Amino acid sequence: MKVFDPNSSDKNQTADFYVVGVIPINFDTPSFCTPIFRRDDGARYYLQSLVRKTVIKDFIYVGDQFSSESYSEIRGNRAIRKSDAVLVGFRYLDGSTIVDTKKIVLERLLDDAERFLNFPFLYLSLARQQNSLAMIKRALSHPEIQNAISKKWISIPKHFRGQNPNSWSKEDADLLVHLWKKGNSIASIAREIGKSRNSVAGKAKRLGLPTRLEDILGPPLKSRSVG
Repeated sequence: MKVFDPNSSDKNQTADFYVVGVIPINFDTPSFCTPIFRRDDGARYYLQSLVRKTVIKDFIYVGDQFSSESYSEIRGNRAIRKSDAVLVGFRYLDGSTIVDTKKIVLERLLDDAERFLNFPFLYLSLARQQNSLAMIKRALSHPEIQNAISKKWISIPKHFRGQNPNSWSKEDADLLVHLWKKGNSIASIAREIGKSRNSVAGKAKRLGLPTRLEDILGPPLKSRSVG
């Protein structure tokens, strides 16, 4: 009788594998994940062994049990084999997940980039992947990123070496004037240009733009009928 061997590399040569879950880096924030697989004969759990981070070299058996607290279970219906493109996972804050090639996952995340503004390190990572100067400027205006740079926990992206993230180009200043005259709030202008609110307020003052009562007091309260 043939003994069942989940470690059999020969079996892995022709077997189909299916995603059964992802292991998030952090359950408390949106994060990239490591996909875990089962083999078509039911053996589980497997991880990808990579070649140049782009191609699956093999599937490595890591055990037949996994703590439900350490991964998010999902059901993949696409068969994956050795030599296919490596799969990448991502878990959103609401628990929904995507698993696909790196290119497709990044495209999906960049389409949704604005929803990650409250997670500055993830947003900066996406900005670097996109090679987007505007996104990097916006990320660098976040106090957590500025603090990390000052403590040398992260380095300033090459796009900004030798530049001050709070410096103002003519294009940024012109955009500030345009948005200010349209009545945009300081907070929305800061998000659009990729500056801190203090930087926007200071630049507006230096440009002699009129102070608006709403920026001082906040938006007016809604009136409430009595009686």
